[in-house]
Amino acid sequence: MLYEETLGEVVWVRPESCNQIQDGRYTLPFGAVLASSEESRSRAMSTSIASIVSESTEGGSDDSGDNESSSSSCDHMETNNETLSTGLAICKTSSRLPYYLDNSCVCDSDSFLSEFLVVSCDLHVISSNSLHNLQYSHRRPWILDICLDYFIVANPFLDGILEDSLNRAQLIGAVQAAYSNLAFRDIDFISRTPQLSDVYNRMEMCVHAYKDILCSDTFDSKDLINKFLESFEPSKVHIARELLEFLPNIPLSDRVKLAEINDLVLLPHSWKLPSKEDIDVMVKTFIDSILQCSLGKYAPLGISIARSTDDGYTPPEISNYLQDSILSSISTTLLPLWFPDEAARDLKLDFHSLENTDDAFDYCSQLFIPKGLKLFMDKANK
Repeated sequence: MLYEETLGEVVWVRPESCNQIQDGRYTLPFGAVLASSEESRSRAMSTSIASIVSESTEGGSDDSGDNESSSSSCDHMETNNETLSTGLAICKTSSRLPYYLDNSCVCDSDSFLSEFLVVSCDLHVISSNSLHNLQYSHRRPWILDICLDYFIVANPFLDGILEDSLNRAQLIGAVQAAYSNLAFRDIDFISRTPQLSDVYNRMEMCVHAYKDILCSDTFDSKDLINKFLESFEPSKVHIARELLEFLPNIPLSDRVKLAEINDLVLLPHSWKLPSKEDIDVMVKTFIDSILQCSLGKYAPLGISIARSTDDGYTPPEISNYLQDSILSSISTTLLPLWFPDEAARDLKLDFHSLENTDDAFDYCSQLFIPKGLKLFMDKANK
């Protein structure tokens, strides 16, 4: 969707309990880079990237008047065409947000294969309590993407870990706090480290020391402890010491499991399922927050609802009720505002199974075709 130039800005509204990315406005450059042996990508993905570049170079040479520049870019593209067509290209960003560093999705901008493969997206991260501050001076087309995980989320990677402990939330919270404050995730460290390779080297050292301390059967090794403490910026060392105090209370088998899941331990986890009354209140608060920002004053081109019951992120016990509550609120609160004519308020339900990346791309692109309000949900989870 970025390459189709139909998506230029993403507003990520986060619940107060989620802090994967700090609030703020970010410009994220994305581009194609050579994939390593571990970064496998389908041939179809690489072919589509090459096709996009081909169309970009052909379309850009007619109106620019800069034939020399266009020719040079085309020559550069031809140099990499064989690489792209063999399925060795992968999309990465040059933004150093820890969210992307955790997933090894960051590269230096000079690693991008071609300028025609570099696109930017504006990311605005804002907490739900501040959504009323999101105001635009003019009307613009938009899509409302609702993820049920916004309201209630489970971290499936914590299954079987410390389930018999009365202090489970506190113990896992100490591990989460330590990992989220490792030096390589510190914005000050990232900003003062010019070479990305140095950031990744520090990342490897930090994670290695973190795993070593979690998997240790004793805690009397000064060398082990010092390496762990050195994995934090000086102002965050107290967080490391807090974890060291908790570790003896976590069985070794559980500490090994926590070490294996790495940054996935940071995914939010709701320790208690909400009641139906609580769900209705959360949904009403969410709908009210939409109405308070300027985008909510007029209808989106489409609405998508994502539920993750199969992979365990959305607790199946409440997913159906939560979804029905959202649909009801949309029908009774938003549709009358968006469509004063009652005859135009029909909400078309379109169940569709998105089984691979290409299906998701093609289907999501349809959201930008203004054919009335549609609601898209995953058929596999209906």
